[in-house]
Amino acid sequence: MSLFGKKSPYDVDNDGLQRKKTRKPITKEAKKTALLLLMNTLLALLIYFGCVALGFSAIFFVFIALAAVLLLVYVIYNQGFVLRGATPEMLDESLPVEERQAMIDKAAARYTSSRWMMTVIIPLIVAVLADALYVYFLADLIQLIGDVL
Repeated sequence: MSLFGKKSPYDVDNDGLQRKKTRKPITKEAKKTALLLLMNTLLALLIYFGCVALGFSAIFFVFIALAAVLLLVYVIYNQGFVLRGATPEMLDESLPVEERQAMIDKAAARYTSSRWMMTVIIPLIVAVLADALYVYFLADLIQLIGDVL
């Protein structure tokens, strides 16, 4: 409504909209993956900041290199994700339908079998990002607060 009670051309009729509020239920496998991801992240943070506290400053490069290598292996193992979301109709028509479907099934099996790598890659990246956040923002903020108090 506009200011004077008249309808403007930009008003939206929200009464006519019916939104579906359907959510997929959280599966047991998703809960296990989230818990594994949380535990690996805590472990990576503990190792990273423990090494920093002990004076092993090369841990930054170790974590970055390990994450880069694992990410590269993940992409190569999944063949660049070229068959993700593909249907047999999208593939080369010179191949038989069974062979095209077999290729798609193998790609899906590779995706699920390599999912564990992400539970290692993400914590490594989070640990390095947490250190960067601390070094570039929080250290100065903590010092500033200490100076004020």
